[in-house]
Amino acid sequence: MLNINSDLENDTYFTYYRVQNESTLYALAKKKNLNPGLLSAMNGLDEEDFVYKDQLISLPKNNYAFYITKDGDSLETVCQTFGTEINNFLVDNKIIYLQSGQLVVYKTK
Repeated sequence: MLNINSDLENDTYFTYYRVQNESTLYALAKKKNLNPGLLSAMNGLDEEDFVYKDQLISLPKNNYAFYITKDGDSLETVCQTFGTEINNFLVDNKIIYLQSGQLVVYKTK
């Protein structure tokens, strides 16, 4: 049986926020000091989408940076985005296809 609260608490990369009063993902992103485009993409939503009271939204944990790949990205350009070397980057991303829309993670220091 799935214990949702326990599974959410043990997530390596994300914390989860239960929506209170925000009416849009953009408002939530601004409240949490996050990039609205990245927050919406991480949650499979559009920036203009409404979020509803008690909806769970994934938020990046401190010390982790995220990037959603685009057409034409290479491992080198993604590593440049994070300001790291390929070997360091591969620690958190064992399988990378670099297809458009893939979420990649980098643990910052």
